[in-house]
Amino acid sequence: MTDLADTIERELRIAAPVDKVWTALTDYKEFGAWFRCDLDGPFVPGEVTRGVMRYDGTPGKAIYMRTEELEAPRRFSFTWPLDEDLPFEDAHADGRTTKVTFELEPDGDATVLRLVEIGFESLPEGTRLPHFRRNQKGWTAQMENLTAHVT
Repeated sequence: MTDLADTIERELRIAAPVDKVWTALTDYKEFGAWFRCDLDGPFVPGEVTRGVMRYDGTPGKAIYMRTEELEAPRRFSFTWPLDEDLPFEDAHADGRTTKVTFELEPDGDATVLRLVEIGFESLPEGTRLPHFRRNQKGWTAQMENLTAHVT
């Protein structure tokens, strides 16, 4: 797999102020509303937030995210394992996670959101491309969900 297939990037302008988009990203209940999952608690740097997906096609799937950065109101990042058969702690120990970063910039009354997901190279070779393609499609849908949630 080439470096080009190791990174997913999205950038969009959302017609909502930075504070509103920040809250939608970092308040676990609001995140759950647009991401369509039920999370067990807030995002805290260095800690794991667990939950269950409610999204079509993945209902009941476990979701685990370790918050890496929470720099209000500009930057939020987490790592998560994409191998559903690997316990969360094992995935982090083996480095089989990807990192998702959201960066926000004010643009008048709107917000420019940049999403980057990296680390697909750390996944087992046979799963890299399928996970990359799934998440590429998934982030397109989730950015639409987020935009609808805050506008």
